[in-house]
Amino acid sequence: MRERIADVKGSNGHDHYPPSAHSKRSTARSPSLTLVRVLGLIEEAVLRASTHHRKYVSEFDISELIPFTICTTTSLSSPDLTHRFRSDDVTKIRELDLDLLIMPVGVNLSGDILKAARLGIIAVQYSDNRGGRDSPPGFWDVYHRNETSSFSFILFTKEANSGVPLRHGRCSTKFFWKYNEANIFQRSMYHLKRLVEEIAEKDSLPAALPQLPYPGPSAQYPTLPQFLRYGGNIARHIVRKVATKLMRRLGWDFRWRVAYVPTNWADAVLWRGIDIKNPPSRFLADPFVITREGKHYCFVEDFSYKTGKADIAVYELAADGATRLGTVITEPFHLSFPYLFTYNGELYMCPESASNKDIRVYRCISFPLHWRLEKIILTGVHAADTMLFEQDGRWWMLTNVDPFGTYDHGSELSIFYADSPLSTEWTAHEQNPVLIDASCARNAGLVRQGEKLYRVSQCQGFDFYGRRSRVNEIIELTSTTYVEECALTIKPDFKPKAKGTHHLHSNGSVTAFDYIAYDNFKL
Repeated sequence: MRERIADVKGSNGHDHYPPSAHSKRSTARSPSLTLVRVLGLIEEAVLRASTHHRKYVSEFDISELIPFTICTTTSLSSPDLTHRFRSDDVTKIRELDLDLLIMPVGVNLSGDILKAARLGIIAVQYSDNRGGRDSPPGFWDVYHRNETSSFSFILFTKEANSGVPLRHGRCSTKFFWKYNEANIFQRSMYHLKRLVEEIAEKDSLPAALPQLPYPGPSAQYPTLPQFLRYGGNIARHIVRKVATKLMRRLGWDFRWRVAYVPTNWADAVLWRGIDIKNPPSRFLADPFVITREGKHYCFVEDFSYKTGKADIAVYELAADGATRLGTVITEPFHLSFPYLFTYNGELYMCPESASNKDIRVYRCISFPLHWRLEKIILTGVHAADTMLFEQDGRWWMLTNVDPFGTYDHGSELSIFYADSPLSTEWTAHEQNPVLIDASCARNAGLVRQGEKLYRVSQCQGFDFYGRRSRVNEIIELTSTTYVEECALTIKPDFKPKAKGTHHLHSNGSVTAFDYIAYDNFKL
């Protein structure tokens, strides 16, 4: 592709948001726009004090990165809210001989602008891939307390002036609008860059996603009653957060627990699960089970409220309860998700060490208590819940990489492969990330049933980590393809006090899972 960049600035009098469904009624829209601006300023002030997305509300001069700029104007037609560029502006753009035009906000386009670039126009849409409530971006997902917020990349060409989806992603919804908007923008721009790099490398467009009808409402700005309701929801949410912190000082909090059933996962009745008692001021989570010499063992994340980090511990399981054998791995940083696998007749563990920005493998020296760091297989990566397994002569790594370092590992699933689980040369899957979806991306265990392989995944709730889990059958796994199908959704209905669940593992003899409940963690 030709390396030529231009900034085409369009003006339609609507700031940086797409036009609403009420654009033809400016008098009705003006109060909403004013409320949007005022609310945005207030929430941006909060965002400036946050740890993540602080730079989102800052301004940067990028004029040196852009060789030249063309200023354009557009007209808006009713009732389909389609934007048209003036013919002389289109002529100026066409003379640049560009391969691709990119619009940071999704709008409907028509006219000669669709023919101005060789490959067409890619627009970013902050909703699902067929249109919907995206004015202002990210607001309606918070308003409706949706578990995920969507973004899509839509292609407009002279053959398809209505737009066809090329990519689609979902990230977890944050609890207030500007925070959610910043998260969506950050992730969408990151994946837009990757999409443009892919198009530049191949000099062609990727295959379009299936086109489906959109049954939802049109895009619109919130009304005054809706703003008041949104404000009330945020106020109640803040009150709950403050109350949660106060109760935590008294020892009350949502705490993860581990339970097990002495049977294969397909036959497991989860409400019959035998609880492993949490130690005082600690909780257990992320169980992985193994059987040795007729005895069953469970390796878990062992989190301490006092230190704010976790070690890896092991319990021996019996029909009448579990016995703690001790801590097996401790580091200065947080460890969790003690994934077990065998290689060349030896037992290994790949625990999560995202806070140390690496993926590491430990070898069992003397089962079950003595382990030694064998190798750090990847460095400089913020990855969580890594699973390694052999399939079709290759070793596969399924992991959840956070490219931004914001500790949000729930939105993307990436795959790598190598000839050994101890290799330090891993090849990235051609489709990475193979999933961009906070409802199923994060790993939560791996189980086999005969020739079938199932990836357990987490489903995040609205501002709630680990609402439920899914069991997904891996249908196809190659260096260029990945296909899975949801076989089962596990809701936290199996225990009276359970509010969420985010892990399940089975070795064919024992099935272990975790769930979260409200109790006094000091007891």
